[in-house]
Amino acid sequence: MSIQSKQRQRELAASKPSHLGVLMILRRRYLRLLGAATIVVLIAMVFYGARKRGKSIALDDTSHAKPARFSPSISQGTVKNGDFEAATTAPWYALNNIQWGSFFRGDETPSNSERVNHYATVRAEVAAVPTSIKVFGAVQEIHLTAGVPDQWNFLMRVVEENKLCQKQYAQAVAIFWPGDEEQPGVGNVQLRCILHGLEAPPYQMGNARFQMNPTFTTNAAGWRQYELPLRQWFEEAYPDQDFSNGRMRILLEARYDDMPATAQASALALEVNYDDVHFIWKGGRNG
Repeated sequence: MSIQSKQRQRELAASKPSHLGVLMILRRRYLRLLGAATIVVLIAMVFYGARKRGKSIALDDTSHAKPARFSPSISQGTVKNGDFEAATTAPWYALNNIQWGSFFRGDETPSNSERVNHYATVRAEVAAVPTSIKVFGAVQEIHLTAGVPDQWNFLMRVVEENKLCQKQYAQAVAIFWPGDEEQPGVGNVQLRCILHGLEAPPYQMGNARFQMNPTFTTNAAGWRQYELPLRQWFEEAYPDQDFSNGRMRILLEARYDDMPATAQASALALEVNYDDVHFIWKGGRNG
């Protein structure tokens, strides 16, 4: 064999990877593939977890949303049109959420009066497109120039109830954001008051506390009169929070959770009315 041939064979041998080199190359490729697969799995777990959590929390939870996110206007100081006697239902509105249903203004003429009485009617009906959770109700945003009120008063009555699922109930919610201005990323604290239909909280939320079935009096027309100690409840639940100034969203709801997919579309689970919604401060200011 010529010297040139031997030199060529040595060059070819040197250019071929050793068994160890091949193993190292395969190992690096395996680790890259494993890393990519791990990232895909983690992303899928995040989305799945978010979806699961979405089924177990309130659809009106806007923990980091600006208070005016869906509102056409913000009331100054206190509740506006709390008796629903204005020409329109404004500034009450319904959240812009695919799983949120609206409300309408009902009216009646009491037998002992010629005056027509108006109120908010909230009907929790099974959605035409099946969904396990649906919230219906009236919402208002308020800039609290005097801080969180001492009392939140309103009337509520149950008009009709048909037991379609285990979790169908009436609920009044107060959500508080601190400060004068809307601040992106600033969270809120919430009180959720179950008025009818449940004996225990329907779900868990990190920034919410439940008040179960507070006491009420009933008037001659069958309305329940609620006088909720809002300031006391907030301060007991969140002792480190300053409630002297901020914004509040109040929600008057009828809703259901875990509705069976077999429920008949448009079937009525719960209908309630709300009226005479107002705040009271210890200084005597009402609104």
